[in-house]
Amino acid sequence: MRTAQQPLRSSSAGGEDTELIHKWLQQKPPGRRRSHWLIVKQFRDFVRKPLAEVTKADVEAFATSLTSRGIAPQTVARTVSAVKSLLAFGFERTGAKQVSSPPHERLPAPPPRRKKPPASEKYRPPLRLWLSLGVCFGLFLTVSRTVTWAPASSEISKKWEEIFSPPPEESVKNARTKAFLDTIAWAEGTDELANYRTQYTGTQFAGFHDHPRELKCGLRYGQQLCADAAGRYQFLSSTWDRLAKKIGATDFSPANQDLAAIELLREYGALEDIEAGRFEVAVHKLTGVWPSLKHAGDGHSEPAIVLLHQVYQKRLESYL
Repeated sequence: MRTAQQPLRSSSAGGEDTELIHKWLQQKPPGRRRSHWLIVKQFRDFVRKPLAEVTKADVEAFATSLTSRGIAPQTVARTVSAVKSLLAFGFERTGAKQVSSPPHERLPAPPPRRKKPPASEKYRPPLRLWLSLGVCFGLFLTVSRTVTWAPASSEISKKWEEIFSPPPEESVKNARTKAFLDTIAWAEGTDELANYRTQYTGTQFAGFHDHPRELKCGLRYGQQLCADAAGRYQFLSSTWDRLAKKIGATDFSPANQDLAAIELLREYGALEDIEAGRFEVAVHKLTGVWPSLKHAGDGHSEPAIVLLHQVYQKRLESYL
């Protein structure tokens, strides 16, 4: 059986947007960063423009498109909430320079400042409060003579690094997943960008509006085989239909092929092994899905698993 995968980068990504998204993800729990990243990628693929140009109408159109696919209302609400969170974060950090919208769609203006009350109406703290403050200040002076205070700048610098430094564990997980998907494509003979259009037997289909669903026959592993497998990961149409419904895909685009492939890795319990670096364990779990993993390098002196690991390691190094 063959399967499809999607690239882990968005075609609409820009340097400023990527940096903003990365900073936003740092505020999310580690276990939810991947799901939030996928939501943002789906939104950016939908609007296909910089975040600085996104408006309220774009978000509403995105929500409508999700609903039209039959996605559960709770899921739509969570997805849109994540998108709004990102836009609010960008507006909060850089104002209209990063995430802009027409004046009537921006965050409400702050309430007018209250006028100062006349001197006769000003609050006068009671004498007991003044006495308490005096005692506290005296204690502070006493303690400050015996404690060495760390420079504020070093604390700020440390906190800055904690917030904005890339999460090494997430970066490594993403790199391992991308390298593994490349390895599957190599085994399938579709290890080029153009091969997102490849059908079984090597022919190319025209467009990505849907799985081509064309039965092709050819020699495979020494025997005649007919299948409608297509895409970089050679999904059968039946497999694709099931996965497309699960991930909410409306076309057979490279991005949706990647998402579906990752979902298939998750279904077979291999994604966790891949992210943890258990390459051989993941391969053995997936040989029934992609037989090419078992037959890689047939006739070669090296075992299949050795050749696969060499390809994987090379790709992993390039991503890291």
